[in-house]
Amino acid sequence: MPKIYTKNFLKKVKQNEKCVVVTLSEDNESEVLNMKKNKNKQKAIKCPYCGAKTVIRDGTYVYGENSWIKKVCVCSRYPECDSFVGVYEHTGLPKGTLANSELRNKRIKAHKVFDSIWKKRIMDRDSAYRWMKDKFGLTLSQAHIGNFSDYMCNCLIDECNKVLTNNDCAQGVLL
Repeated sequence: MPKIYTKNFLKKVKQNEKCVVVTLSEDNESEVLNMKKNKNKQKAIKCPYCGAKTVIRDGTYVYGENSWIKKVCVCSRYPECDSFVGVYEHTGLPKGTLANSELRNKRIKAHKVFDSIWKKRIMDRDSAYRWMKDKFGLTLSQAHIGNFSDYMCNCLIDECNKVLTNNDCAQGVLL
C-alpha cells in the first residue's frame, strides 16, 4: 500500500532526485489524511444509470463460473441494470467508472486501438499514455480508459486511427 507523507516531509525529500514524490494540495492533504484514518471505510458508489447502490461481488456473479475476473463492483439492481466494472485485487477499488454494456464495449474497442499503437512499436507504452494525456489535456490519473465516456472513447479511437494511418498501419477500430 502506498505511503502518505506530509508536506514537510515532501519538502525535505524533493531535494533527493532518486525519490519519486507526489505533492498534495492543501485541500487534498486533509482529505487524504482522513482517508488514511478511515482506510477500511470506502465511499459508497452509486450507479450512474439508475442511482442504486453498488456492491462488490465475486466475478462469477457476472461472468459465470469460469470467470478469470476475481471481483466486480456491480449495481445492486444487476441484471436489470447492467452496469459494473472490475475491481483491483490488491486495493478492492473499482478499475474505473461503472459502465453498461454499450460503454463497456466502446471502452474495449478504444483499448484495442490504443494498445495497438504501442504493440506495433509506434511508441512505447508509457509514451502512448503520455501522448493520450497531452492530446486530450488530461492528468496522468485521468488518462485511464476505464473512466472514459462514450464521447471520449470515440475521440480516442479517432486520434489513434490517425496515428496508425500516419505510420502506415492498418486502422485499428472503426466506429
